[in-house]
Amino acid sequence: MEIKISRINTNALYTLSEFRINGSHFAFVLESTPNMLPKSKYIVRLSKHSCRKQNIYLYTKAPEGSKHPYQPTKVAIVLGNSWKEAERSHNIIIGTPLIPGVMYKGQPLYEQLIDRITKCSERKEPITLKITNHHMRYMHAISHWLS
Repeated sequence: MEIKISRINTNALYTLSEFRINGSHFAFVLESTPNMLPKSKYIVRLSKHSCRKQNIYLYTKAPEGSKHPYQPTKVAIVLGNSWKEAERSHNIIIGTPLIPGVMYKGQPLYEQLIDRITKCSERKEPITLKITNHHMRYMHAISHWLS
C-alpha cells in the first residue's frame, strides 16, 4: 500500500496536507509547521498497546550496519482537533478540515486506516508513506490563532 501526504497550505503555525492511499483521496492531515517531517519516504507500522489502543508510527530506513532495519521517527498519525495538539505531541492529525488549523470527523477515518493497515500487515504487504511539497503554497494564519 502506498500512502502519500501532499502538503497544500502552510504558514508559520500549521500545515494542511492531502492524505492519499494508492492514488485516491482518503482524508486531510494537519501538522505543526516547526515539527514537520522532511519530505522523504517512510515505513508505516501499526503498534498495538491494547485491544482498543493502536497507534500508527512512521519509521525511516536505518543506516547500514545498524542492529535494526528501521529507525523510529517518534511521529505518529493520531486523532486530534487542532494544530496546537500536533505541536504539543509532534504528531500528524488526521480528519476533515473544519476551519484553518482545526480538524473534525477523524475517528471513522482513523478506524478505516487502522483496518487497512492491519489487512496489509496480515498479507505481509509493505506500507510506505511519501511526503511531498510539490503543490505547497504559503497562506496566512487566521487571526484567531495569532492572539
